[in-house]
Amino acid sequence: MREEFRLSMQKVFFNSSIGAWFDYNLQTKAHNTEFYPSVAVPLFAGCYQPLNLAKSQRIYEYMKKVGVFKYPGGVPTSLILNSGQQWDFPNGWSPLNHMVIEGLRKSDSAQMQDQAFQIAKKWIHGNYKVYLETGHMWEKYDVIGKSPKPGAGGEYDVQSGFGWTNGVILDLLVSYNTRIQAPNSFANSRISSASTIFFILLSAFRLF
Repeated sequence: MREEFRLSMQKVFFNSSIGAWFDYNLQTKAHNTEFYPSVAVPLFAGCYQPLNLAKSQRIYEYMKKVGVFKYPGGVPTSLILNSGQQWDFPNGWSPLNHMVIEGLRKSDSAQMQDQAFQIAKKWIHGNYKVYLETGHMWEKYDVIGKSPKPGAGGEYDVQSGFGWTNGVILDLLVSYNTRIQAPNSFANSRISSASTIFFILLSAFRLF
């Protein structure tokens, strides 16, 4: 059953000329080849032959080519500009960044594993800085500015909280707790007495 599922994913969603998985449009009978972080989800879910290292490498090279690793705050949700929608550039969402990170981290490639760490570091540091400035975690973040900030766009105001953001940060800190350190620019930062259990847990993993 697992192998049958892998073959089905390959047949329908994999674009062999680009080397990545894309949504398939049943009306046009073609792939939508705009970048979305979902191209890395098969790496996260293991929907390809584990020994096919060339396939995972092609995903990495594709993402590198379209430039999604260059942003200071993480991986954007798309590269569609000026749409005003929350699921487009310049927003980055925790679950999508997490799937990209985990997909790369689980690779046997040292280069891809290092890229996973670099994205994780950006995401953790950005979330931490925004928390210090606003007192909140947020559902999405603007990933393009030198100074991270909550995301925007869509049909409602950006929401604070936030369950999946907290969960992703905690998981990344478990994965990288021996490597992550607060940057020098945060050295004198203080957390208020109203800090949440979330940041108590973060402190246990030596983020600050």
